Amino acid sequence: MDIHFDVTSSESQNVISARQVVDLLRNRGLSKLSSDGLSIVQSGSIDGYATVGKSDNTSVYLSREIASLLQREKEYGADEYVYVVDISQAHHFKNLKAVLSLMGLHDLGEKVTHVSFGRVRGLSTRSGRTQAVDEIIESGSEVAEKFLMSSPTIRIHHDELKNVARALSIDTITVSDLKRSRNAEYIFSFKDAFKLNQGNALLLQMKHSRLCSLEERNAELLDKMDDEQYDDLELNDVTVSLLRHLANFDDVLNSSIRKMEPCVVTVYLIQLANLIGTAMAALQVQGEPIEKAVPRLLLFSASKNVLSAGMKLLGIRPLKQM
Repeated sequence: MDIHFDVTSSESQNVISARQVVDLLRNRGLSKLSSDGLSIVQSGSIDGYATVGKSDNTSVYLSREIASLLQREKEYGADEYVYVVDISQAHHFKNLKAVLSLMGLHDLGEKVTHVSFGRVRGLSTRSGRTQAVDEIIESGSEVAEKFLMSSPTIRIHHDELKNVARALSIDTITVSDLKRSRNAEYIFSFKDAFKLNQGNALLLQMKHSRLCSLEERNAELLDKMDDEQYDDLELNDVTVSLLRHLANFDDVLNSSIRKMEPCVVTVYLIQLANLIGTAMAALQVQGEPIEKAVPRLLLFSASKNVLSAGMKLLGIRPLKQM
């Protein structure tokens, strides 16, 4: 997915500083020993108690998290610390904020944002073993390759077959996940994943490649799209629906950022792909008078640019040929 990390750090880096956190809490009377020797913190904002240290004086997840956050605050002094962690850890982050508040670090706790997500079922083998990412992608690649070879409408050069199949496998997982609300739990399967005209990665890639092909077939018109004498696009239900949808792109991006919900963008792109399909069936370009063909091609080029930009935001590399 071409994701790169500027800095990575492991829990083990904070073992010593986490012990210092446990000692600080004990020395300031903010923690106490439980009957089984655990170092625990209790407050009105904590359900029961929060464990910060084991009976053998070693740290736990929470104390290491506090130590890690203190180090990040010292190093970066960020406005916000966003933790993308599954929804089962909501209690952990509630306790993290509560302990920070007891330590007199309420403002730091307010900087912590837990962006939760649901779990995906269906990514295990028959024996119950969770599959590695490479295994999942390879499994999808095999299904995608069979689909591509059997499709009467898709033409992929033999040398590109495996690369396209792998891309479709990854894209299918991406779209399947990101079109749902973050906290949704669902069952994933590659079965029926490559059906045409479904809200899936194949739909997005097919429409993008068709738009690229449309531009190539009408290359002689591309230079005329800046000519004002050809800017009179006919307005009907098809063109107006597509234009309105394109105009909403900025609002969709802002909404997705504000809600921290990628599904807002993903659903928008699926709707855009369907509108593009309707428009391509209704608005011919090739063989039409130039005063009709150029405005239509301009509409399709704008649609391709928005579709491409949105796909890239989701980590999907738009394919030019399928």
